[in-house]
Amino acid sequence: MTYEQAMTAIKNGTTVKRHSWTNKVVKLVTRENGTNYIGTTEQRTINAPYLFSQEDMFADDWET
Repeated sequence: MTYEQAMTAIKNGTTVKRHSWTNKVVKLVTRENGTNYIGTTEQRTINAPYLFSQEDMFADDWET
């Protein structure tokens, strides 16, 4: 899927990743105060904000 489709999927609560990523996924994370951010989880243990690179934005290998 494209970057735009991946962003829509994230906003709808679906976890996505690039095809070449092995241990990292991107998802919508809700903080304790109720605010949301797009974050990454590596090996299902670390939640951190994710900044999309230009390569990510032009990629069409996003998958759920």
